Amino acid sequence: MRILHYGVIGTMGALVGILVVLVSVRPPAEETRAPQARLVPVFQTDAGGFGLPNRMIGITTGARPLTADSLSEDIPGMGYDLDLVGSGNVAVPRLFLSNLPSDLESLNEEESRKVVFFRVVLPLILYANEEIVADRKRLWRIRYAVRRGLRLSPQDRLWLIIKAEEYRAEPGDLDDLARRIDVVPPSLALATAALNSDWGTSALSHQRNALFGLPVDAAPQVEAVTSSNLTLGRAQEAWSFDSLLESVRAYVQNLNVHPAYDQFRETRADMRRGGAPLDGVLLIPSLKTASQQRAGYTDTVQSIMEANDLRRLDDARLQYAPSVSEPSA
Repeated sequence: MRILHYGVIGTMGALVGILVVLVSVRPPAEETRAPQARLVPVFQTDAGGFGLPNRMIGITTGARPLTADSLSEDIPGMGYDLDLVGSGNVAVPRLFLSNLPSDLESLNEEESRKVVFFRVVLPLILYANEEIVADRKRLWRIRYAVRRGLRLSPQDRLWLIIKAEEYRAEPGDLDDLARRIDVVPPSLALATAALNSDWGTSALSHQRNALFGLPVDAAPQVEAVTSSNLTLGRAQEAWSFDSLLESVRAYVQNLNVHPAYDQFRETRADMRRGGAPLDGVLLIPSLKTASQQRAGYTDTVQSIMEANDLRRLDDARLQYAPSVSEPSA
């Protein structure tokens, strides 16, 4: 028995020796030595569907975090070009970042920083709008049934109750609900995010994923919390989000439910009734009534939209994702 034991040990030692010799003669390939971060769309859904993120789990693999430089270099390789997206020839990849790269400010050229910022935030805005479109389609189907005098299913009646509460609409008022369940033009959302987050470099956008500096206060007239007034002690009033997508969802929800944005919703509804596409630039004046303390704010948002030609992105669309399942709220 002892002889067998020594024999096994000897055999294992010989194998180890052979492996050492092989490694010294032919070392492992560079890519097998340590995992490297690379850009890949990684997300999950409730039922394993493709494309719609239920929980943001990042888009990097490897030992080092995703950086602004890697985003600037890798995203174009995926065919994600804002000019092509604006022309309508290319759809936006379903690429969702949980957080902004912490070194975004390190990009030397201001234009490069802007492009990376828009590429990161645009898919999130389009996805938030996609969720709303799904609700809006269901609402229109229900409205059509009601006008025909058809009896609604228990599921649809319950859905209406939930949505009326979620959007603070008058119970049973489907027209009011239709004014609230609607999208926000990407141009307007992008310009607002750029201004309130200092192009993705503010402390709020990195520490709290708060791209829009939304305040906790639900009063009709409040001043948005931005990096510029952090020193005034307003940071503690800002919402904190688990991901950038949650920040975008909250921004869109704020426009759709807050009393301060009644005029915005009415102007948007007028565009719908007139058969005109939603135009971010034309919606800006309706935001001036949101707060008397934000003099010049809407002018700055419009300047950002025009200087960066963001109106071209109002018709941007996400790449088609087959077999999708509805994500949780």
